[in-house]
Amino acid sequence: MRRATSSRRGGFTLIEMLVVIGIIILLVGLLLPAVQKARDSSNRARTKNEISGLATAIENFKATYDVKYVPSMWFLANNYTPPAPQYAPAYNEARDYYSKVWPKAIANNVTNSPQPVGNDLNGTAVIMDGNQVLVFFLGGIPPQNASFTGAWGGDRSGFLNSPTNPFAMGVQTAGAAGPLQSATTAKGPFFDFPINRIDKFGHFLDPYGTPYFYFSSKYGNDYAYWGGVYSNLFNNATPTQYSTFNQLGGYGNMNPHVGFDGKYLEPNGYQIVSAGKDQVPSLGGQLLSVTPKVWDPQTQWPGGGAYKVNRSDYPNASSTLTGGGADDVANWTANVLGSDK
Repeated sequence: MRRATSSRRGGFTLIEMLVVIGIIILLVGLLLPAVQKARDSSNRARTKNEISGLATAIENFKATYDVKYVPSMWFLANNYTPPAPQYAPAYNEARDYYSKVWPKAIANNVTNSPQPVGNDLNGTAVIMDGNQVLVFFLGGIPPQNASFTGAWGGDRSGFLNSPTNPFAMGVQTAGAAGPLQSATTAKGPFFDFPINRIDKFGHFLDPYGTPYFYFSSKYGNDYAYWGGVYSNLFNNATPTQYSTFNQLGGYGNMNPHVGFDGKYLEPNGYQIVSAGKDQVPSLGGQLLSVTPKVWDPQTQWPGGGAYKVNRSDYPNASSTLTGGGADDVANWTANVLGSDK
């Protein structure tokens, strides 16, 4: 008579399953921070590359049109005759830059400037902050659905290679705006702006979804020049996303950045800044005294506190001078602004 042998039932016991689940949870917990860190590093690298691309585009634009700078505030009008004496500096400055980029066009129109196809600004000015300035000059004429006054007919494919008619206004027999002139080559675009990253205000968004900031110098270490000229006019214009411009040349809760030596960073060039992952911009330079000029040391890069924490961590973030630049990415350093390395 054969003795019956017992056999163990296949499969996991409850305890074994719990052990396996625990191991999986532990591995996921260890893996997620590494994945997030890699993703953050990738986004920072992508942002840094875009900032480098914008810088290259600026230099190409300057070389193409033989200009020494690209302003960080500007406006386009079809008549640069000042509507009031207090606005004369702004209208003269805007017309002066227009005449540098397209000298023959402005010379042929004296105070009136040629406009994009089918556009009539009706005496108003298209106000542009630094980001919008870059999108306009580096990209070209915006499409009709852009949030500019008038019916624009471009596709951001640069400007017509015509010294007298850069906006390609064809003229029909009846005098109406016609099709683009042919047998010419466009200048630009100098940067390929993805359509899905241009917001309704005409801003180019960084990989995190916040508009890049752009500030520039004109003669050297004078970033506040633009605010002194334009802020009076711009702050009385139709509000846009960034409708408040200050005397320091700042907008969107950020001013141009200042170093420990009291000079603007990139004093003879420009600053391009991304607000980073937290989408909270650094404050940039803050004045404690105008005469003599004294900068708040907590907002001078790379200050002891202002670039080490996130302004969004504070309940009264909008009214404090603390934080906001911890993860910002800019063109003057390889690291985020809050990094000690």
